Amino acid sequence: MNEKLKGRIQILLIFLMVGSLIGAFIMFFMGQHTWALIVGSAFFIITTTIARDTRNTNTLYASSHIDEPHRW
Repeated sequence: MNEKLKGRIQILLIFLMVGSLIGAFIMFFMGQHTWALIVGSAFFIITTTIARDTRNTNTLYASSHIDEPHRW
């Protein structure tokens, strides 16, 4: 997947994440507890997806620099 498309997908996921968090709080305080739980679960799933992708990227970056010999 090219980087431009991946960046757009991540931005879309961030907007969905913020919207679902705000929506879950609004639904909870309006008394729609079941829907708030469902929307809050969607928030956690999106957050976990973004965090897993970021962690894999950081691990690959760190491992590529650790394997290089140090040059003084």
